[in-house]
Amino acid sequence: MRTDGVALQGLTYPPPAAAGTSSATRYAGPPPRASHPLGTAKPLEPPPQRRCAADRSLTTRLLVLHGPLLDHLGTREPALYGHLTLAVLNARIAAQADALGVGVDCVHCPTEDALVAGIVAAPTHADALILNPGPLTHTSVAVRDAVALLLMPVIEVHLTNIAAREPFRHYSVVAPIVAGTIAGLGPAGYEAAVVAAVRLLAERAEGRT
Repeated sequence: MRTDGVALQGLTYPPPAAAGTSSATRYAGPPPRASHPLGTAKPLEPPPQRRCAADRSLTTRLLVLHGPLLDHLGTREPALYGHLTLAVLNARIAAQADALGVGVDCVHCPTEDALVAGIVAAPTHADALILNPGPLTHTSVAVRDAVALLLMPVIEVHLTNIAAREPFRHYSVVAPIVAGTIAGLGPAGYEAAVVAAVRLLAERAEGRT
């Protein structure tokens, strides 16, 4: 399988354009960065059931990127992360987006390469990004630099309170360059991020930010 972008859970970045239209017509920000070398990474095929919602007719769309190991929710250290699976978490995110009348897609990125490629391609697919880099939060300069490319709102989310955990987890490489960070609220943090992203986009549309 070969594409011009990165295939993640049935989503191709950049998404194919409809006949006679540009794939970036909806996005009012800068032109897509398809020529960026990170945008031509080898296509990756994560496990199924990572899509939150399939209604692509909605004008405002959000993208949720889950970093490595988030697919092990439910079995990974349940004392910390609980027994909620990624599929159930995605369903809660979708329900919150539906309640606000916006579209959302959730993609699990099992490697650093996949996460970087998904971040770089986000503007061709969505209006705002909700990001949990997982363990790459604390170490990945590549993830940090990919986020720095974006002009869209980016909200960082963590299920646990990373500031209350081991010292090496206290620092996030993306925290200084995102719109905000939500940590320690469990799945409700993702739902809060959806609300915050919609509000940030509305404020931008009104010229308040």
